[in-house]
Amino acid sequence: MKIVVLGAGAWGTAMAMSAAAHAVGHDVTLWARDAQQAAGMQVARSNQRYLPGLAFPPSLRVQAGDARALADQAELVIIGTPMAALRGMLLAGALSLAENGFGTLLSTTDNQRLRAYSAALSVALTAIAAFALVPRHGLAGAVWAHVLSRVIATTMISATVTVLFKLHLPYAEILRLVAAASCGAGGALLVALVSAGPIGQIVAGVVYASVYCVMTLALRAWHSRDLEAVAMVTGGIPLLSRLPSRMQRWVRPPAASG
Repeated sequence: MKIVVLGAGAWGTAMAMSAAAHAVGHDVTLWARDAQQAAGMQVARSNQRYLPGLAFPPSLRVQAGDARALADQAELVIIGTPMAALRGMLLAGALSLAENGFGTLLSTTDNQRLRAYSAALSVALTAIAAFALVPRHGLAGAVWAHVLSRVIATTMISATVTVLFKLHLPYAEILRLVAAASCGAGGALLVALVSAGPIGQIVAGVVYASVYCVMTLALRAWHSRDLEAVAMVTGGIPLLSRLPSRMQRWVRPPAASG
C-alpha cells in the first residue's frame, strides 16, 4: 500500500514515522511544503526542527512538490497539517476531487483543448491568489489561496461541463444536503460562541456531525446504497449491528428502473 502523510510538522512527522515503522512492506512518503526542508530531512534522516534526536525509519521518504498529485497516487492519505491549515486543506482536497471528476469527463469525451484551458485557468487562479495572500498570511494564506482558486475553477468548470453535455444535476439532493449542513453549522456556531478554546472547538465539531447526520435522515437524504455502506462498517460491531435496520424507515428505496 502507498501511504502519504501531508504535513512535515511535529504531528505529521510523528504519524509518518509510526506508519513507516509499523506498516512493514508499505511505501510511506512524508510530504513537506518547503522543498529545502524536505531535502534536508531526507539527507539528515530526521526532523531536527520538530522532533530532534529521533531518526527516521529506513523506509520513510520525504518529498516536496505537488501535494495533490502525490495524494492522487496514494491508497491512503493522512492529513498531518497544522490545525490552522487543516480546514483549508480538507476543503481544497474535496474541491480538487470534484474538479478532477469534471476534468476526466472532458478528457474522455474528446474535449482535450477545453481540458487544457481549464488546467491553465486553475494554475493562473492559484498563482494570483497566492501572490495576494501568501506575503501577508504565510502558510494559512497559501492554503486559502488554493481553496479560493479551487472554488472559482470548480464552479466555472462544472458550469461549462453541465451546459456542454446538457447534464441534469440532482439539485433536490444537493439542497437537502446543504440544508442539513446549514443546520449543523448553526448548532456548531452557537457552541463556538458560548465556549471558546480547544474544548469548545471539539464540542462544536461533535455537534455539527451529530446535527448533520440527524438532519440528513429527517430530510430523507439517505438512499439504500448508503445504508449498505453503513451495514458494512457496523456489521462487525455488536453494539451497532442493529443500526442499519433502525435507520431503514428514514431511507429512500432505489429509484425504479425502466
